[in-house]
Parts: sequence; structure tokens; C-alpha cells
Amino acid sequence: CRCVGMLRRPSVAEEGEVWDGKDLDDLEDLERQEIARRQTEAASGAAPPPQVADRPVPVVQECSTFRWSQDKETVTVEVPMPRKVTTEEIRLGVGPDSIELSVFGLPEFAGLSGALFGPVRPDTVHYELLEPGDDGLDQIFRIRMHKAAEAGTVEMWYGFLYGGQVAPLLQYQGKNDVCSWRQKPECLEVVVSLPTGCKPDVDLLPNGRRMRVTCRSDGNVILDEDLYGAIHPDQSTWFWDGDELSIDLIKREDYKSENKVSWWPALSAAEFQKSVEKGITGRASWEDSRVSLE
Repeated sequence: CRCVGMLRRPSVAEEGEVWDGKDLDDLEDLERQEIARRQTEAASGAAPPPQVADRPVPVVQECSTFRWSQDKETVTVEVPMPRKVTTEEIRLGVGPDSIELSVFGLPEFAGLSGALFGPVRPDTVHYELLEPGDDGLDQIFRIRMHKAAEAGTVEMWYGFLYGGQVAPLLQYQGKNDVCSWRQKPECLEVVVSLPTGCKPDVDLLPNGRRMRVTCRSDGNVILDEDLYGAIHPDQSTWFWDGDELSIDLIKREDYKSENKVSWWPALSAAEFQKSVEKGITGRASWEDSRVSLE
């Protein structure tokens, strides 16, 4: 199922704007002057600002807690949800130069918060809540907005949020041929599929960095992974029921991030490395950014 909605633009009173008393004709004249100045700069072929001139322009990019993409007129951002949510639980606010996204009752959710890399038109913001698809198990909250570039100009962004860091997209749950897993801030819940008749042994190394599952009868290795982060082996538990082995891995606090949220980007170091090698940065040169991206 897909839930679709449109963000209503707040009224002037709701935004807290106050009329400054200037004559409307004066404001329109100032606006015309600003448009003319920008068009003159664009026609002169002026180089981009020196602080960003040597940086590639991304077309699609992953930044840990979100993935964003752009074309000449719009910006789209996709945010994985840590659990199944409804649109009523999502709090979204978009201003001309900022965004705020949170989930009600889920304070540990990193969400989105900060200054946008460029101006947008809040009255054009659309959002939709997408159910898991072939590319992952997480719900995705997708937001699409129009850039506030002047008519007839093309504005490409070097990032979505100021201060954002390029990194593989966070997964709240995943699966492979051997196991499936989902995570909470304090633990990972892993379910391992066992061969028929296998009586499992679970070995968690004392350093909390490796997990190994074998069959007791023949020593056959079912799962042997270097974990992305560290766990408490003595606090972690496992339960065997038929062809399924359930393991609860308790994360170690000293591997939590600065904001005290210990989400892992992947279950294992190998999975994380694959994400890095995949490298979704969508880079284009500054010259490429001036042409159509369609």
C-alpha cells in the first residue's frame, strides 16, 4: 500500500512573518533588481564560489540516514523508517531554507534536521510513505520539493543539508541467504535458518566483534561474521526452535554515536564494505551539471 500526501504551506501569520511597512511597489522593484543581477551573473559564465568550485555535483547521494537526488528543478529525499509507521506519526516541517523530520514517540530516530543547501518552495512539497520493496526491508518516507531557482536558470546543489556526510544508507533490517535481522537502538535481533536436523552452537567472541554459528553434530559452519560494531557477549542470548535460531545481540555502549543513538549501517563488516564499494554518490562534474540530467 502507498500513502500519499501534500504538505500545506503555512499562512503568513503561522510563519510568524510581520509586514515591515514597505510599499509593495518598492519590494517588487527590489525583486526585479535581484533577478536581473542573477541573470547577468549567469550570462557572464561566472565560476561557482571558490569553496565549492572543485567539488563534484551529486545527482544521487547517500548520507547515512537518508538518500537524496536532484534534477534541474526538484530535490527528492528518501528516509528509511526504523519501524513500521503511519503518516499520522510523522512530523514534517519544511521552510524555504530548512527541514525538520521526526517520528512521534520515537526520540531515538535520527530523522532530518538542518539547513538546506539551497532554497525551496514549501508550497510544492509532496510526500509519500512507501512500503518495503525489492531493494530493502525498510519503509521509506519520500519527500519531493521544487527548488526556488529563478525562472530560466538551473541550480544544482552540492549537498542536501549543510554539514551532511556521505556514507552508505543506514539499514534498520536486512537479510541474506543465511539469516535475517532487524535492529533497535540497544540490540540486534538475528534469525538464522538452520539445515534440517542441525543442533546449533553459538559462539560470540569475548571481544564482542565476531559471531559464529555451527552445527553441533558435524561442525558445519552456518554463519561466521565479523560484526560491524561491538556487542556484550555475556548479555546476549539465543533461542533455538526447530529450523530457526533466534539471537539477540546487545550492543556495547562505547560504540554509540555522539548523539547516543547506536544504529548500525549493517549487521556485518562485510555487508558494510559492500555498501561502501557500491558507492552511491552519483557524481557529475561542474560542467556536466549545466546540462539536462534526464
